[in-house]
Amino acid sequence: SDGTGIIDLVWFQGIKYLLEHYKTRTEYIVFGKPTVFNGRINVAHPDMDPSGELTLSTMGLQPYYNTTERMKRGFLNSHGLEKFSAMSDISWFFFGLEKFKITTIRNTIIRLIGVIAIFIFVRNSGDLPIYVFILSINILLTQLVLWPFLRGEIVLYKPSIKEVCKHFKPCAILFLPVIAVSLYLIMDKIMLGSMSTMRESGFYENTEKIVNIPFGVITALGSVMLPRMTNVIANKQYGRSGKYIEVSMNFVMFLSSAMAFGIAGIATVFSPVFFGKEFTDCGILIRAITPIIVFKAWANVIRTQYLLPNEKDKDFIMSLFAGAIVNLIINSLLIPKLGAMGAVLGTVA
Repeated sequence: SDGTGIIDLVWFQGIKYLLEHYKTRTEYIVFGKPTVFNGRINVAHPDMDPSGELTLSTMGLQPYYNTTERMKRGFLNSHGLEKFSAMSDISWFFFGLEKFKITTIRNTIIRLIGVIAIFIFVRNSGDLPIYVFILSINILLTQLVLWPFLRGEIVLYKPSIKEVCKHFKPCAILFLPVIAVSLYLIMDKIMLGSMSTMRESGFYENTEKIVNIPFGVITALGSVMLPRMTNVIANKQYGRSGKYIEVSMNFVMFLSSAMAFGIAGIATVFSPVFFGKEFTDCGILIRAITPIIVFKAWANVIRTQYLLPNEKDKDFIMSLFAGAIVNLIINSLLIPKLGAMGAVLGTVA
């Protein structure tokens, strides 16, 4: 259940299969073909991923293909193309070189071609497989088209084991924030599911979807400024570094404040119109959680333009885990009494 209804998931391999592949009290995103049996909706042998790996508010429509157990063992499940696209992503390389033009222009052209293809080939509801195929290929092409541009940028080199091992520690240090962020993303939902009702979980899920919309713009600024600030710090141009931080902070404060007040202002009217009358309570939750837009904007600038470029990884990690611990404590105290509002207060705190 996602808080709005219930669907049955059916496996025929027995309880041993479920215990080996899935964990209790863990939120999963389910892919499969729904059918109706005895008046109840069910999905037989669904593909499932932990919610920390995929985000419903940003992932959009996903392709689904009928798969066999043999294919699943070979990691070719219904969204294997999406995973292959993620594995093929080298945009980070060009971001690091500050060559945003290469990625931006080609991605824009390919996505425009995808839109044109949808208008040409998708005519009615029966063309849904064509629509999903176009979306999937479009995503894959945006990754593959960058590979030819690696020529001239890299030199093939066989490193020694010692050279490889020296990167394990910094990579492990940067992996810890990923764990802390994952805790932030899933902790509230897990605790709501175990300490409150699925109805409250549904309210919180929809509230989070709305408040996450503005973060795309803020995150884009961080992606652009991180390589620039790293270059500036490496060249010891500390005066320029301070100027960039000042300008960026003013920009995100202006933008995030406007977004936060705008969303809060229309929340109570927007929620029942967008989600339905059953989710009218989401309006109050959205109003209460909107300050996090401003807080995350601050955090993005501090993280990408000061902590990481200055190699203050320890401070960054400690701040994330401290926030996760505070969130855990507040959730434990407030969720049993306030439900979704307790989770919202924990997130803002």
